[in-house]
Amino acid sequence: MAIMLISFILTAVIVILSIRFYDQLLAIYISKLLARYSILHKYAANVPDFLLVIVCITTASAFIAYLTRKRKGIYNKDTTFFHLTMYAVPATYVAKTFLKYVFGRTNTREWLHKPDLYGFHWFQGGGLNVSFPSGHMAVFSALAASLWRFYPSYRVIYALFLLVLAVALVATNYHYLSDVVAGAYLGVLVEACTYKVLKPDH
Repeated sequence: MAIMLISFILTAVIVILSIRFYDQLLAIYISKLLARYSILHKYAANVPDFLLVIVCITTASAFIAYLTRKRKGIYNKDTTFFHLTMYAVPATYVAKTFLKYVFGRTNTREWLHKPDLYGFHWFQGGGLNVSFPSGHMAVFSALAASLWRFYPSYRVIYALFLLVLAVALVATNYHYLSDVVAGAYLGVLVEACTYKVLKPDH
């Protein structure tokens, strides 16, 4: 409980500092940088959003794997991993959707075109107000946290993947820096809470 409280406070401080001092400056800098390279700008502006599809596929795959192993009477860390994942990933998606509605933050690209829209529009999420927290970062952080817990030998790979994802989301102006930080924390938090609720035996 103490670790959770400390991590929340640290994350909150980082997010607040980012919102106050870094988000806008970084977004403007990246926008100018992308404008210099038409190919990068075109690519960054046309990245499709497959997050819901990824969540559905991951959840379905984990569910099938868990059910198959359970029917065969196989109970080990792999079974527990699939059990945790089939709940943690969709739970994270639902949590980020709810929080996006609550915070109602205007997305980066829209703000760059209409500066007067910047900010949080409380309980007005939807449409263009869906920036905070980053859903991609949240979902993949939850998945990475599950892998981190059960397959520690590959932790460097998980960390590098999340780092690359975070940089990509910010570098394409898909999200503000604070969105990504908050999303990562949300994913890890939901995974940890789901693990505690399930209380796996293996």
